[in-house]
Amino acid sequence: NSCSEKLTDAKSGKDVASALEEFQNNMQSIMVKGDALEKKYPELAKKEDIPELAESQKEMEDASKKLSMAMMTVMQKYMGDKDVMGVLAKMSKMGKIK
Repeated sequence: NSCSEKLTDAKSGKDVASALEEFQNNMQSIMVKGDALEKKYPELAKKEDIPELAESQKEMEDASKKLSMAMMTVMQKYMGDKDVMGVLAKMSKMGKIK
């Protein structure tokens, strides 16, 4: 079950917070792997389209769109929830960690 599906199916703030925590953990793992790949393959950091990665890039873009739509929907309902706010505060720090 993807994070976007878990957000869409959320019945409470705790469900939303759990899905967001899962997303955060997945993103941290991806960031670590991405950094390692960029060191090993510096040409990947050029941000140019690499034909061999086109299918993966399309899948990532589609997943990102689904997640964005799910986030907009649940944030309207659960934005004031303390569990959700706590996870969002952690997530805001994630991009600053290196």
